[in-house]
Amino acid sequence: AARIYWGEVPPGIDPFDPENRLIFVTGPVTATTGFCGSRWQVCGKSPLHNLFSYCNMGGDWGARLKMAGYDALVVHGKAERSVYLWIRPDKVELRPADHLTGKGAIACREEMNRQLGNTVRVVAIGPAGENLSRVASIIHDAGNGSGQGGFGGVWGSKNLKAISVIGTGTIPIADPNALMEARIWAIENF
Repeated sequence: AARIYWGEVPPGIDPFDPENRLIFVTGPVTATTGFCGSRWQVCGKSPLHNLFSYCNMGGDWGARLKMAGYDALVVHGKAERSVYLWIRPDKVELRPADHLTGKGAIACREEMNRQLGNTVRVVAIGPAGENLSRVASIIHDAGNGSGQGGFGGVWGSKNLKAISVIGTGTIPIADPNALMEARIWAIENF
């Protein structure tokens, strides 16, 4: 994520500029058997600090992104109106989110689950993000959130209300025995 940021975000750019990136990355053991790992981060230029920053989170969203076939996602630009990103293993699309505008992040997730199904995982912003608050949080899954850096405001500056993902694939393991040994070592030493 840091490499993408330093390679693609021009120096001195305002955090709310369309050229700022929101970079979502999963961890190396995310969605692999035995580690219960679902760590993921969102990175970019923070409107709170005006510097590169990141939020590290858990929950099922990161695992589902990886199970949909994606290790990372980079969002840049600005939509003309409120949109959400709908990620599936075979298709990624932007959809209108006018019907979600003004809703809190948890209400947004609940509405998207009604529309897209309960197996969809959602990360969203609420009105604070829509109004470009420099301390706005992003909320994912069942109300887990992260406010580090005010990335909810960056989402709002891009007119991005939410990202929904459904992933049902498995993560291929190059050396399953080595992974199991690493798992046993971690259990015994931590």
